[in-house]
Amino acid sequence: MLTSLLLAAFLPLQDAPAQTPPAAPPAAAPAAEAVPAETPANVRTFLVDAESHLYDPTAAGLTSLEFDVPIEMPAPVGTLGTAHVTWSADAGANVNVTRPPDLTLPMGLQPELVDGQGRQMAMQLLGFMLNKPITPMLDGAIATMDGVEDGLVKVDFHNAAAEAQGVESMALYFNDAGLLQRVKTVANVESQMGKVKVEQSQSFAWKPAREGSDLVIADVQKTSADMGMVKLSAETSFGYTTVAGIILPTTASTVSDVPMRGKVTQAITATNLKVNGQPAGG
Repeated sequence: MLTSLLLAAFLPLQDAPAQTPPAAPPAAAPAAEAVPAETPANVRTFLVDAESHLYDPTAAGLTSLEFDVPIEMPAPVGTLGTAHVTWSADAGANVNVTRPPDLTLPMGLQPELVDGQGRQMAMQLLGFMLNKPITPMLDGAIATMDGVEDGLVKVDFHNAAAEAQGVESMALYFNDAGLLQRVKTVANVESQMGKVKVEQSQSFAWKPAREGSDLVIADVQKTSADMGMVKLSAETSFGYTTVAGIILPTTASTVSDVPMRGKVTQAITATNLKVNGQPAGG
């Protein structure tokens, strides 16, 4: 969400880590434990069970979605266009970005950035709506159990494509009930000043989807990113709409604490929502 924009904005300000030659050749590192060729069956079962705690709108009858997302950036930039989203269980997602033909973009802001940000905002909100943050990560990745850390069950994800782009590690953490509590990622990111190590952590607070329900939806999501000299934090809260008995987050409001700028607020909002062809409020 906004955090990704802030990372891109502030990485050029980060000095590259100092490279000091070792006084003597380093000792050989112990051999790393081999990663299995595929996710073990018991780990896959654990992750599927963990996700079963979350409210599943498709299980509640969701087959199609249509909505618009205004492409809004923090003041003084404002609204730059609209991302139109369609999704169906059969065909997946499609996002079409439009900008007013007479719109003059602020100096230095390229149309490709606006379109890319619009698609990112739209797909993030769609991801929140579908509420499946765990099992899609298994596509192209291998998950392994890694014991207990801070009282939480740790599951490592190994994704060759992500690692080739600089991701050192990614791990999910679950409480004793199997509910997702935290995601941690460590990555080396290219910036104008060279490679910068970014340690990012997301934590989750959940609430019942409905009164008395055992299934949960997101209440608050907190994100922190540590880049050494620069540290960012953000908190996202969600607003929900129920259409034809299906519960969907239609707003995701993020307040970020940005160095040298203070608090920055951004909201992603779904407008003109249709659920299974039925307009919200119709």
